[in-house]
Amino acid sequence: MATYTCSYVIPGAGRGGRLTGNGFGVSAPVLGARDVLQVSLRWAGPPASAPATLTGYFVISTASGAAASQTAPSPFKDGNNYRCLLTQVANSSPGAGGATYNFAGVIYFGGQAGKYELTFVAEAGTNTPTPTQWSADPEFDTSN
Repeated sequence: MATYTCSYVIPGAGRGGRLTGNGFGVSAPVLGARDVLQVSLRWAGPPASAPATLTGYFVISTASGAAASQTAPSPFKDGNNYRCLLTQVANSSPGAGGATYNFAGVIYFGGQAGKYELTFVAEAGTNTPTPTQWSADPEFDTSN
């Protein structure tokens, strides 16, 4: 079982926007059965402005380069149902380079080989009138 971490930096601007960094690195990982896909964020703004928690929305879909024969909308399943949207909350952990937020991730159980895209949205101020959001959309592959 391997863990593939998608790492980004939150610029710290109060208005939201794009997460910065190269996500999984230079090339898309290939998840095998029992591998974990997770997200880690680092706050680059002033330490005092780092939120105590962030809500992470994992939206999984077929990547634009997927073969026409790929019918699964997501490689993640709960029983017989596909999981295309997952929500997790991460607490702030202080660090030398700024607060970090580590989301638990999701396990790929196998059987859905293909090319997929993770649209990840980090949200501060969830359930408030004006939440702030940042996003990125790295791609990954899966094997059987």
